Amino acid sequence: MRINESRYTKGAKLKKVFFSLILTAALLTGFIPYSVLAEEDISKNVEEVISDVEEIEFAGEYLKSIMALISNYYVDDVSLEELVKGAVSGMAGTLDEYSEFLDADKFNKTIEDTTSEHVGMGISYYLDQEDGYPLITAVYEGSPAEIAGVKKGDILISVDGMDIKGKDGDEITSFVSGKKGKTVKVIVRREGKNEEFSLKVDEFLAPTVFVSKIDELLQGLDKNKADKVRYIQISSFADKTGQEFKKAVEKMKKQNVEGIILDLRFNGGGVTQSAYEICEILVKEGPFLNIKRKDGKYNVNSEDNNVPFNNIAILTNEATASASELVAAVLKDNGAAVVGSKTYGKGVTQAIIELEELGALKMTTEEFFPMSGRKINGVGIVPNYEVEQIKMIANDSADFQKDVETALKALGYDIATNEKKSAVIKEIQNKYSLKETGELDYSVISAINSEIINKNYKDDKVFEKAVEVLFGKL
Repeated sequence: MRINESRYTKGAKLKKVFFSLILTAALLTGFIPYSVLAEEDISKNVEEVISDVEEIEFAGEYLKSIMALISNYYVDDVSLEELVKGAVSGMAGTLDEYSEFLDADKFNKTIEDTTSEHVGMGISYYLDQEDGYPLITAVYEGSPAEIAGVKKGDILISVDGMDIKGKDGDEITSFVSGKKGKTVKVIVRREGKNEEFSLKVDEFLAPTVFVSKIDELLQGLDKNKADKVRYIQISSFADKTGQEFKKAVEKMKKQNVEGIILDLRFNGGGVTQSAYEICEILVKEGPFLNIKRKDGKYNVNSEDNNVPFNNIAILTNEATASASELVAAVLKDNGAAVVGSKTYGKGVTQAIIELEELGALKMTTEEFFPMSGRKINGVGIVPNYEVEQIKMIANDSADFQKDVETALKALGYDIATNEKKSAVIKEIQNKYSLKETGELDYSVISAINSEIINKNYKDDKVFEKAVEVLFGKL
């Protein structure tokens, strides 16, 4: 891959020891998208920036005076560390909606989200079971679960003595959090009988690229055409997603696959370098992305490339964001059909600068565009084939109550009166083992969004339309 007109140098960092640099995109309200661009040589180190702007010296003295006043006269004790955190938070808050101060916990979580290496059991599961116990849908190769003997199709009953019924993903994860190297007891139901396994919590590689034959997902298809198409779901863009995708493509080439359905729904982004690598595989030689930043613009190019697939359909929705939008926009520019609903609209990238023990400063440094010049940030990507889906609920929605009611009706609930609406909320709270208040809160919204995801995938009109589009070209 070539990046023109830039000082992009793999492994380069700011010279000042107090800082280290990682590039990422922001967490979006309502779901958890993020994006990380690879290492970058920012053109000037901190000392050079300060010397370039005389006003900064005055501002520094001004801030020192204010901190001295607070330290000497504020009625209660306050540490200089807290004052610095407050100052950084205030400055970041004057920028844009994606810039902010990250405390140490938030910073560490953001970094963990960008790697394929995780600590835990090494399984994925489907939460929407009638009896409240999750169905294990995948056991990752080489993971603690596989080593212990847990299998795909098992129903997870308990972890380390904790009953799993009705628990959400975060709660299940918390049962093994911080237990690396320790052995926990896992009980699963297999063929109607409970079986117990001793599982050593450890690191494992979590896959992000999942490939299926489409006739396994949709019955009654023309077999000759179905054999030429694969369905690929990318759950997020982690550090090794590009490598995973390349390996999957090599396998599909040997199977004479001619078209792919790339599902980017509910994918909030990830490592932008992996997004570049995927684009590079799927588009012809030449520039495919334009990056705008303060010191100018530069292109990201694909090298000499024999494009492996003649036909590509991309599935999107309102939770397709950031690095996912990058891929969708680039492929749409290169002839792919986008199917579904308009994407989130986040076409900017943030730099995260670690501030030792304080945390980190995250600020927007770049905006990206496909070569057509279409703007993504604040706009989103409009599909070639729009298919109605139930929309997820954003916590910061201007019409929050209306969005909740629309979603509940689309899910088939009767909320004709306030009493019925309260009863429905209680029903959902009971299903997800939440306190039955009948009132909306963030945990209820999360549960409703889970219902939306499950419903959209069970009755998947978007996928069906994508099959129709691709079959029309084969």
